[in-house]
Amino acid sequence: MTWFLRKCRSVGWAPAVGAVCFLLVGCSGGSQDRDPAEILASGPRGARTNTAAVPEPVLAPELNIGDVEAMVRLSLKAPAEQFPPTAEVEPMETRKGHLAAWYVTLKPPYPPTIQVTLDLNVMREFTKRPVIMEIELLRDDQPFGVSWRTLITRHMPQPGAEAPDGPRSFQADVLQGMTAPPESMLVVARARAVLVPKGADPASLDWEHFDLNSVPAEDRTIMYSNPVRITFAGGS
Repeated sequence: MTWFLRKCRSVGWAPAVGAVCFLLVGCSGGSQDRDPAEILASGPRGARTNTAAVPEPVLAPELNIGDVEAMVRLSLKAPAEQFPPTAEVEPMETRKGHLAAWYVTLKPPYPPTIQVTLDLNVMREFTKRPVIMEIELLRDDQPFGVSWRTLITRHMPQPGAEAPDGPRSFQADVLQGMTAPPESMLVVARARAVLVPKGADPASLDWEHFDLNSVPAEDRTIMYSNPVRITFAGGS
């Protein structure tokens, strides 16, 4: 190394070579004065310490009344098989396949009864906080004496369970109490739905007589089914 420096000095390269040697010494000898324990603790040269924080588990949000509105659908139908061949029955669906409306056009002679069927479609579990629904049928925005109650805890009913759900399907005659059919009628189901307070035992819950008004306002809602329009067309 000394001979090399003398040779470089004789040809005028000394300043540049000195700078290079300074850099080499600084890079190669940095660890000579370090404590061995410090070197072992720092790991291999160039290794990176993983300082990323471990993500905390994401807790599932608690049930709220919005889950009931989003995950329970009321589907109202007037089944076509009860009508004569001259009847026109036209169900309409949304792009997602949910029932949006149900249209029926009848010609005389009109049937003496018209049965509608209400189905509750439940798309999630409510075992931690059951849902109680009080449902009534409206005929041209007016109730006409048809009401039901039910309890929802599970996505699918389980017969024989310790805390069985209430019914999910209901039927009624929309002509009851009428002496003659009108030109048309609009039928819809309206439901008062509540989330049962936390900690309630579904097995001992008297849902048929439960006071819905005892639940806080943030745990109550009003829901509607799709409409069923029945038109009584005149003869040709």
